[in-house]
Amino acid sequence: VSIKGKNFFAVEDSLICRFIHDQGRIETSIGIVFGSLVRCEVPRFPRGKVSVHVVTNDSINEESNELFLEISEQLSFPAPRLKTFAIEPYDVTNENVYISGFEPTQVTGDSCFRLILRVENLYSHPANCSIGDTLVQVESSWITGSVACLTCRQELSNSNYSVGVVLGDGSIILAPTKLNVFPIEFGSAGPLVGPIGGGTRIHVSGKGFRNWNGRLFCYFGSDNNVAEVVDDSNIKCNSTPSFESISRSSLTVPFYVAPASVNEISTTMSFTYHYPEEINSIFPRAGFGGTLVTISGSGFLVSRGYRCRFGEMMTNAIRISDDKIMCIAPSLKPSAVPVSITNNEVDFVEAGSFLYFHELSIVSAFLQGPPRTTVKVQLGHNIESLGNERKEKNIAPPS
Repeated sequence: VSIKGKNFFAVEDSLICRFIHDQGRIETSIGIVFGSLVRCEVPRFPRGKVSVHVVTNDSINEESNELFLEISEQLSFPAPRLKTFAIEPYDVTNENVYISGFEPTQVTGDSCFRLILRVENLYSHPANCSIGDTLVQVESSWITGSVACLTCRQELSNSNYSVGVVLGDGSIILAPTKLNVFPIEFGSAGPLVGPIGGGTRIHVSGKGFRNWNGRLFCYFGSDNNVAEVVDDSNIKCNSTPSFESISRSSLTVPFYVAPASVNEISTTMSFTYHYPEEINSIFPRAGFGGTLVTISGSGFLVSRGYRCRFGEMMTNAIRISDDKIMCIAPSLKPSAVPVSITNNEVDFVEAGSFLYFHELSIVSAFLQGPPRTTVKVQLGHNIESLGNERKEKNIAPPS
């Protein structure tokens, strides 16, 4: 039944229909809600009068404006008779069949792809698709005019190929344009490790990228991002976020670069997602170039790729354990510089700051005293012992 009213949207989530009969009270849920209309199903009642109310779940005794519904005898209907019709064959010809287009219009030539042709005036299931001189089995076709063929590992060289469909009578309908084949060769890729939040900038080298500007994708498992074609030999892309690795410390997925039209590709590369390292402390926080700095925290991967960055200068780091790495501060001018760490030279985690002191040196010292007097001069962590000569002596700066 439909019940008209107003302001139903205001309490849409808690509305119910309440039916009150001499035999008792039954409440049913609202099926369809509009601002001024609700619909609900009438429960089974004996013949008689039923009052109908629209109320909220928390209205135990409160009733809305009272409406009445008359319950009649249950009606039954005979099953409908099935009508049959004779099917007459329809004589069709292939004279007006033509291909208006197809996708994809270019492929790499060495991977699986699904060729979909838009065939107009098609009234019968085609026998095959044709790519050049090769026949490919039809995967599916529709009266609406789409014919799909899946081809795998068909070696296509750098050229153009005619595509079409082979009809049941053996005739071939060719597309007005040709399929372009632009092979791609891949070299190296890196870095292939990054945080689960994504955004790691990856560089891929190879050959043949220029013809695929805007059509190449970097795949991280089942997710992908559009690749930026830098030139014919280089592309760059950002890693996608990974939501699978939330319950794990790290997750490795297949990594490859391919057009969106590719349905299957083999790859020997992989990308590893990990949680970002957490830094607790850096010690010491001040010193000179050559100072051994210890960075403590958690989540340091088993990797030889860790490096420290002091300001803009990088230096190698050694992973000591899951919670500690060490690196040597490079020589920089006296100042406070930010310190960060990385395991792929792309994604950095801030570790704090390091204060560079002025380099201290002894220019001269005049010693006076009895023989065998020993004078010690302490500069930071460096201790220099001066001899017992009673004369001015030039001393080189401490190393």
